[in-house]
Amino acid sequence: MPEKTRERRKVSPYPDKKDEPVINDIWEDEVVEPKDTPRQPRKKRVYLEIIIDGTYSMSKIYYFVYHRLTEEADALSAINADIFIKTIIAHDNNSRSAGDFGSIGQLKTDLLSAEFYGGNYDGYEPCLNDALFSAVADLGGIDDADLKGIVLVTDSMPGESRNPAYPAGDNMCDFALLFVGEPGQDGQFIGINGESTRDIRAFLGNDGEKILYSEIDRKLKAMERDIW
Repeated sequence: MPEKTRERRKVSPYPDKKDEPVINDIWEDEVVEPKDTPRQPRKKRVYLEIIIDGTYSMSKIYYFVYHRLTEEADALSAINADIFIKTIIAHDNNSRSAGDFGSIGQLKTDLLSAEFYGGNYDGYEPCLNDALFSAVADLGGIDDADLKGIVLVTDSMPGESRNPAYPAGDNMCDFALLFVGEPGQDGQFIGINGESTRDIRAFLGNDGEKILYSEIDRKLKAMERDIW
């Protein structure tokens, strides 16, 4: 008895149109392996801590601070990255965090709830360095960030911190934009990697430049160039 063989039969892609040419042979017994779907690259993750001086003197300029930071928030929305922001309002007795890291929209909500009271007459606020220490400690504990930064906005200068046990800021964040009242004075800043001290008047009165957006966008693009 002859050995049975499996019959192979071509199947036309045009079963109802006999005149159409068969471009490809389609075999009924052919196993088509699924193609691997290209994996989409993960978006970069950016973590920001924004510290706002909550002492009384800041209330005099907060209208301008609020609108500048809101403009920066709108600009950040255009960056192709996942951006997480935590807001800290620095006061003499304690620094009130608005919560955990949240969205850009949450930043706008936090800015509306800021309160201002207390402060020192000499223009040096220890609560600002306390808030900086807290921000550095927060960022140092984040492992999945591609970029970490701190923004400080004050009409004064940081005074000597009352929390020397906090870790130093080196290598715990990638940049720090410190907008202060007297950038020509040393103050009592903790050492932060990538620190840049700027005059708050230039920040509030700039001609449409989005300083925070530009800083983040530039650093993310530098990362892409390093990869290639």
